[in-house]
Amino acid sequence: MDLLSSQLEEAGYDTKIRGLVTVNQPKFTVHDDVAALGEVLLPLIEEQGKDVVLYLHSYAGFPGSAAIKGLSKTERLAAGKRGGILGLIYQSAFIPRPGDTLKQMIGGNYAPWQDPNTQTGLVSVINPKATFYADVVEPLATKAADRILPQSLLSFNTALSQTFYDLPAYENRRTYLHTNQDQALPPFAQDAFVAGSGVKWDVEKLDTSHSPFFSEPKQLAAIVIAKVKAADTRTKASDKLKEDLLNGLHYGILAETTATQGNLDHDKDCQNDDFSTPDLPLTHEVTTVMPESWIRASILVRLNSLAHGVSGVTPSIVEALLRLLDNNITPRVPLHGSISASGDLSPLAYIAGVLEGKPSLNVYAGERRHAQRHIERADTALTKQSITPIVLTAREALALVNGTSVSAAVAALAMHEALGLAALSQVLTAMSVEALRGTDESFDPFLAAVRPHWGQVESSQNIYTMLEGSRLLDRGHGLDASSLPQDRYSLRTASQWLGPTLEDLSLAHTQIAVELNSATDNPLIDASTCQPRLLHGGNFQAKAITSAVEKIRQGAQSIGRILFAQCTELINPVMSRGLPPNLVATEPSESFTFKGTDILVASLVSELGFLSNPVASHVQTAEMGNQGVNALALISSRYTLKALDILSQLAAAHLVAVCQALDLRALHSRFLAKLEPEFRALIRQSIATHLADSETIDLLLDTCWNAFRARLDASTTLDSMPRFSGAIANLQPLMMPFLMASGEAFGALGCCTEHLSGYTHRLFTDVRRRYVREGDATELLGRASKRMYSYIREDLEIPFIGPETLITPACHEQSGKGLTMGALNSKVRAAMAAGKLYQVVMECIKEVDRPAPSGQRALAKL
Repeated sequence: MDLLSSQLEEAGYDTKIRGLVTVNQPKFTVHDDVAALGEVLLPLIEEQGKDVVLYLHSYAGFPGSAAIKGLSKTERLAAGKRGGILGLIYQSAFIPRPGDTLKQMIGGNYAPWQDPNTQTGLVSVINPKATFYADVVEPLATKAADRILPQSLLSFNTALSQTFYDLPAYENRRTYLHTNQDQALPPFAQDAFVAGSGVKWDVEKLDTSHSPFFSEPKQLAAIVIAKVKAADTRTKASDKLKEDLLNGLHYGILAETTATQGNLDHDKDCQNDDFSTPDLPLTHEVTTVMPESWIRASILVRLNSLAHGVSGVTPSIVEALLRLLDNNITPRVPLHGSISASGDLSPLAYIAGVLEGKPSLNVYAGERRHAQRHIERADTALTKQSITPIVLTAREALALVNGTSVSAAVAALAMHEALGLAALSQVLTAMSVEALRGTDESFDPFLAAVRPHWGQVESSQNIYTMLEGSRLLDRGHGLDASSLPQDRYSLRTASQWLGPTLEDLSLAHTQIAVELNSATDNPLIDASTCQPRLLHGGNFQAKAITSAVEKIRQGAQSIGRILFAQCTELINPVMSRGLPPNLVATEPSESFTFKGTDILVASLVSELGFLSNPVASHVQTAEMGNQGVNALALISSRYTLKALDILSQLAAAHLVAVCQALDLRALHSRFLAKLEPEFRALIRQSIATHLADSETIDLLLDTCWNAFRARLDASTTLDSMPRFSGAIANLQPLMMPFLMASGEAFGALGCCTEHLSGYTHRLFTDVRRRYVREGDATELLGRASKRMYSYIREDLEIPFIGPETLITPACHEQSGKGLTMGALNSKVRAAMAAGKLYQVVMECIKEVDRPAPSGQRALAKL
């Protein structure tokens, strides 16, 4: 070996030769040789961090196949360690399988040139010069033969339990040097070793005997050097490929604002004065950039994925990602460009590029408070935070860019919003039932018990409990003129409508939760077995996320449609059961308070309908046909967040409207409560002495009161004066059959109705004025409505919209800037975005008891 070693060292390669301890040692086994090889390899790799190509000759292939355990470059990179075995060269060597002994591999007997001695425990070579050095010149052949010593019998009869040359880490890095003139290991035996190994070898044939390192050291050195360079070149080529991969994936379009371009030196080189930013651009720059929340969530999800320990990255990568989060450094990532097939390659490549401190990339940096966020070059931002840019290996770069983390992160954010809106929709439904004077009968537990879809059971139980304590519910069961036989579908079938959406959201939640806690890059390393495996698969295909977010988006449309129906029924006097048109608190002919809201929700629900269309059906082949199918998960997640934003605006407008409706109910209830005793007293005082039968007075009063109320409900489109005058005048035909047929009686009737008409109008005007100033509907409301109404009116200070609420003051007045309906809706929407309003929603949900509903007990009796 000395000649070969000299040739290699002259070429600039360090060498280390290790003999075997079973030579002339009868008590030593192959396991001792395994340990001896480890004593050489471990200091080179573990302590010095060197990359090694292992050359194994003849018997050394036997212990060497086990000594390489855990030392491959790939395995050590996955463990965050330096150095490792780059490749293997077996020269006319044994290639054992687990359980093999050396004696078994040569046919179960010793070779003809071997002389075993059981007394000494050693095996000698009968004619070493002819066997090993037939083509070696003298006197070198004789000197080499004289140095041959016997070997322990135990080394021939001890089996190996494990071998590691067949690891994927050595794929295309295994070479077998086949000696064609070998007298020790005949060519057919070498062929059998290679074929029986079960893996592919790069076989190089040498026209030499068993020891070409003596007979042809220069030729052998040239071959070894070529193999070492190939192993090293593969490593360097992979680094170049990594760099090209990252650079090639930075293809997204990012608009720069004029406010920041002056701070970005590299932008100046790329700017063209012919295409400078227009003074009035068609879009805002944020339409090309992902929000920071998306990117921070993506980094967190990527961290969680890498933490599984199967991606082949060093701990320093995980720590670097954490430092980005801790130091509020957020990569600027293009909004468009991912098809989520091989994961979200491009978005994740921007994150990986920032970790490397690429000056061609930008980040958001600075304190989040007091508007201190600004755009900086990635290298500058890292330097300011004393963060050293990392150098990614090829495997680490692939592990960072190859995965579903961005799609999963955006989907998780969408899922959070969707769950809040789904819960809010149930609160809004309960409030709408009260505002429309509906019944809780539609949510009776019995109905869900006999049709036990869990979503229907859940939503009906929630809404039923939320309505407890309400004094606005219709208890007439359709028997009086002012009530419907049944509520309209937007109320009556709300649990049947919302229930399936809750079930879809539950499945979507499961899919997203699984994805968030998965390893989604490729390839992945299975280190759970004694021989770690490098597996190539398709965990990066984000179809599970697409499936989840499409259910969320369709659920958003479904929720939006029922909220739209409820809201428009509140605004429409034909359907609202006594509410004024446009929910005005003033005269209908003088105000259109919620007319704009009616238009707004129609626009929003229409857009929701468009956004509910599937994205997954628009897949296009990409990457020159390699990505024949791709999930489009990030695109679908983006549109889902858009749909949820639209739904939140619709819900905010509906919430303002339903609180207005509840106040109008409370105002009307207060008015009727004050009017009824005077109403009855005035009629009694005016015509009691003119009745044909004095005992009918109570019946007359009840008839008039019920008719008056019904007439008021049916004439809400009229201004208050004609409305009350008409309602009172409508009583005359009802009262006449009760009166005596005399001029005095009819005269008294005329005076009564005239006086009553004036009184009701004055009273209503006074009650309305007082209610606008200090009204409160909570005493009439059920559990959820009371809590949400109080939050809207007290915490958010959204007022009951009276005659002058939305009037803009004149320029010279200093009383305030005035209010718009949009400002009120926006305030509610902002509370939703901040999560404050959802806290109130969850308090409403928590109040719902969870024992078996009475309907289920009733079902058990059937």
